[in-house]
Amino acid sequence: TISGVPQNTFVAMVKTSMHNENTIYAIFNNHKMGDFKPYISKSMDKGNSWTAIQGNLPEGCPVYCIAEDNLNPNLLFIGTEFGVYFTLDGGKEWIELKNGLPTISVKDMDIQQRENDLVIATFGRGFYVLDDYSALREINTQQLEKEAAIFPIKKSLVFINSTPQGGTGKSFLGESLYNAENPPIGAVFTTYLKDTYKTKKEIRKEKEKESIKLNQDIAYPTADEIRAEDSEEKPYIIYLIKDENGNEVKKIKTSPSKGISRAVWNFRYTTTTPIDINKQPPGPWESEDDGPLAQAGKYSVTLFKSLNGIISEIVAPVFFEIENLNNLSLPNEDKNSLVLFQQEVSELRRSVQGSTKLKSESENRLKHIKQSIIEYPTTDLKLMEQVKKIESIFADMDIKLFGDGSMASREFEVTPGLYNRIENTVYSSWYMRSSPTQTAMTDYEIAREEYEPLLIKLKETVLQIENLEKELDTEKSPYTPGRNDGWKKE
Repeated sequence: TISGVPQNTFVAMVKTSMHNENTIYAIFNNHKMGDFKPYISKSMDKGNSWTAIQGNLPEGCPVYCIAEDNLNPNLLFIGTEFGVYFTLDGGKEWIELKNGLPTISVKDMDIQQRENDLVIATFGRGFYVLDDYSALREINTQQLEKEAAIFPIKKSLVFINSTPQGGTGKSFLGESLYNAENPPIGAVFTTYLKDTYKTKKEIRKEKEKESIKLNQDIAYPTADEIRAEDSEEKPYIIYLIKDENGNEVKKIKTSPSKGISRAVWNFRYTTTTPIDINKQPPGPWESEDDGPLAQAGKYSVTLFKSLNGIISEIVAPVFFEIENLNNLSLPNEDKNSLVLFQQEVSELRRSVQGSTKLKSESENRLKHIKQSIIEYPTTDLKLMEQVKKIESIFADMDIKLFGDGSMASREFEVTPGLYNRIENTVYSSWYMRSSPTQTAMTDYEIAREEYEPLLIKLKETVLQIENLEKELDTEKSPYTPGRNDGWKKE
């Protein structure tokens, strides 16, 4: 008999330690007898004597299995009726491990030692994998007292994910095809936050709950407090990634979460497309709006917090490495030239897409000016001549940017516009790790040469629109986008 364990209790698992041949772990489960207590025993003398190590586990939490970390003998995992727990001190204190795992009966578990993955099997015949739990080995009391920490970052393999189904996930192959979601590709940052950053409103509501428990009166907030709560920005976290030369590569914004959480950098630079505050997930025929792929080398990540718009550093730079998965069909002999080419393409794309956005906004302003000329009595009808000239200029720009749409829609072969050349270059060089093709370099050169005169013409045309808007101000026409109302006190 083992002290503390009732007679005839079912032995759910016996496991020997991989660190010490004298150490044995035994899991007992007595729930069939109406006893739902956890029973975990440890022997350090080959079973001659046993010590209970269930520690602070809940009373009604029967245990089914146990796994021992292959590097740290004090790091143990157990599967229970209500999920997974782990301990850092050999069983004195147990911590629930959620991280997306539902409250479910865990019947068996194992550790994939090479990747440091915890694999569990549930009563519902499902499998769950906690990828790379190695950060748990690094946790200590000093770290837990800090405001925040980023644990050592595993060296990551850079590769471009294939899409064998013709699209993301199961693509269009129907619901009968089973496809599990893969972990996101990239460098994984495992982060600890001592507490969740709260807004004034959240703090006030917590105090009110405490007052209700104590049967105390609740003070209604003042008008100034209400306005301050409504105008307060929600807290957020920013991961700032830099290359080994200190150049900023990427920012990742996440919501703060107490405890351990993760963020993933997908190895890509930030896109230079126009800023979009309402960006939507890509559709089935679209790719993520990303920048070029980062090259193998050393990088760093720094953690910042934002509290109502005041941003401050909370974790100093943590350094890590990424390396290429060496399975290239076409080798890249000069990585520096590839990076330089991608940066040049990215910069040209930034300017061209910005100009395209400016052109679109200017066309919208022109449409409103045209409508004002048609509708408003005091607006001079002669201004329509200038409007038509500008419309003709924009039509010519459309052909230079996107090709001749009128002829293309009628199945005529047309020369691609400079915008299309840039996007073709992006598609062929963003999603490969080999040297850029001659076609990509030629497209870039043509687009660069054609863009300069177009940009000059666009700036001149925008000035013409502004002059038209001044005319509307003089004639006291109603508001159109981009104008003030030109009001003066008489």
